[in-house]
Amino acid sequence: MGGFLYDNKDSGFITWFYITAGEHGKIFTNEDPVTDFWIERNSGTTNQINFVRAAPEVDTAIVYAVGDNGTILKSPDRGIDWTVLSSPTTRNLYGIDFSNFNSPYVVGDSGLILKSSNAGSTWEFQNSGVNRRLNSIYSLGNLLAIAVGEKGTILKTTNAGTNWQNISLNDTTTDLNKVGQMGSTFFGIIAGIVGDNGKMYRSSDYTFWNPVETGITNDLSDFLFNGNGASGFLTGDSGTVIYTTNSGVTWTSSFFIQSLTSEDVKAAIRVNDSTFAGIAGNEFIIFSANEDLLPVELSAFSAAVNNNDVILSWTTLSESNNKGFEVERSMVNNEWTKAGYVEGSGSSSEPVQYSFKDNRLQVGKYNYRLKQIDYNGNFEYHDLNNEVEISMPDEFILSQNYPNPFNPVTKIDFEIPSDGNVKIKVYDAAGKLISSLIDEYKTAGFYSLSFNAVNFSSGVYFYRMEFSSAGQTQHKVMKMLLTK
Repeated sequence: MGGFLYDNKDSGFITWFYITAGEHGKIFTNEDPVTDFWIERNSGTTNQINFVRAAPEVDTAIVYAVGDNGTILKSPDRGIDWTVLSSPTTRNLYGIDFSNFNSPYVVGDSGLILKSSNAGSTWEFQNSGVNRRLNSIYSLGNLLAIAVGEKGTILKTTNAGTNWQNISLNDTTTDLNKVGQMGSTFFGIIAGIVGDNGKMYRSSDYTFWNPVETGITNDLSDFLFNGNGASGFLTGDSGTVIYTTNSGVTWTSSFFIQSLTSEDVKAAIRVNDSTFAGIAGNEFIIFSANEDLLPVELSAFSAAVNNNDVILSWTTLSESNNKGFEVERSMVNNEWTKAGYVEGSGSSSEPVQYSFKDNRLQVGKYNYRLKQIDYNGNFEYHDLNNEVEISMPDEFILSQNYPNPFNPVTKIDFEIPSDGNVKIKVYDAAGKLISSLIDEYKTAGFYSLSFNAVNFSSGVYFYRMEFSSAGQTQHKVMKMLLTK
């Protein structure tokens, strides 16, 4: 596992730290696992350690660990020094997590759930309602947490553990080994679960879990994904390391330059943008990818509608090697087409805001996605979560031509709220009719037509629209300027 600590808040310098643990109470720490030697620390126990968790708060060096025979450990200084905490159980413990280091949850054998409200000084038993081994727990805030375990067990609390709801899978043959954050969107966190037989699940409401096809049958132990859950990798038995760039639609193992083990890869960490590592047996293995796992971390992607225009807005928390974004659009259930392109910011550790306006769309429902492209030609999709609907216009509108002034072609947009006959004619400054652009029956909607003035001289011209529907006639006149 890994964590980080701000050494100097003013300068923003970050010290990363890494901890691995296992049999006989062994704990090792490192600040650069690619180049440095691992340093063994005195854990104060000889019991096997099954899981280590660093505090999620920035500038907090607290680390917890749990293991066999009820072992609970705590370090105040990034795993250098350890204290064996008083534990109310002798059952084996397999997982620990917390949103605040003062209130950790612990899970273990026979449905055991413990919680502390005083940073581990004392622990209380919680009623899980099950007698199955619980392997992992994920805290999503002060009230919400999810625990998973053997035979498809999934438990959820929404009141800080006072009550646990059993939302287990129908598949009772699969042990679930890890639950955690798979990604995040504007609407909230996407949670993920991996388990035996290559099984993976994801959920954004934490009640209904959708299967993710992995294409393998090896038991899975850990996962690590980027900000929105599109790109990430899974690790598991027999050296399993597989990678996806499209939220699990397809997976590859050749993506990595090296994965040099046949041991079970039980845990995974990110070392930097293109180097990742796993704990396999008694080895710390490096498996490098040929592109960044986190080229762009997207924190928000939203859409707003103005008449028949759609304004897309998105924000990146960080960027690495980002060339830009292709904006793609599709009518619901139709093929994707390119709507435009927005230049990226290359590499940035600061939030960057982007926007794109998709103009003059027809009535209908649309889906949007961003195709983020890096300078190596690699790409990743980010989907807008909701459909965008362009509704019928509610009034008769004739818009100003564009461009204006023009030479020699310009466009004229109009909207009609109901079916009817449309006439648009162009007149010169003396009131003489010079062109009839349209005279036909149209259904309600948004329209655009062109006027080519290649055969006319510079000057002021007028265009007049007449709209007849349900026995009523409306008209409007606009002025335009031709410059040659």
